Amino acid sequence: MDELEKSAHKIFKLKYHFVFCVKYRKDMFLNNNYCETFTYTCKQMEARYSMKFETIGFDEDHVHFLVESLTTTYSACKNIPSCKKYNCKRAFQNTFRNKRRTLSWRILE
Repeated sequence: MDELEKSAHKIFKLKYHFVFCVKYRKDMFLNNNYCETFTYTCKQMEARYSMKFETIGFDEDHVHFLVESLTTTYSACKNIPSCKKYNCKRAFQNTFRNKRRTLSWRILE
């Protein structure tokens, strides 16, 4: 049986399943670089928001997350948007950096 989390006045086990869809349904997650970026940022967020990403599943145009909350300090309506914002920001920075590199190579040629 799974262990229950305990706090001062409560015993709980909170798990959330949510899906992020890519804008315009682009086949973004066929590139392994985006998948690695998402898993890396999720592992960084675990300590900050007191949550544990149990599974992260990638499909070609969306991502599935199964998240366990380790505390009741942050609710799901605060964790999920912050997770989406942080992951999207990192993915955009990664994409922009890669496009800048290819553009600079084209200029040098």
